[in-house]
Amino acid sequence: MDEIAIGFPLGALRLPIAAVLGAIAIQTFLVTMGGILIGRQINQRLGKQTSRLAGIAAGTAFLLLGSYLILERFVFPIHAPLRSLQ
Repeated sequence: MDEIAIGFPLGALRLPIAAVLGAIAIQTFLVTMGGILIGRQINQRLGKQTSRLAGIAAGTAFLLLGSYLILERFVFPIHAPLRSLQ
């Protein structure tokens, strides 16, 4: 489902596929490597509490993202007219 949610807008914007895939691949690699390195450091210090800490961090991130999206949509809506698809 995430791939469709990303693919439709990118296709509608007519962005070059190779450049988009390259950017996504690089970003995914860097964030994953950063998470692995940080996770190793946390694991050495906290041991078994690492999993719990990761769950709390993920929950907090999703809560912040959801709150931002709700605020952006309902509290601070953008009042720009939609362009024609013609």
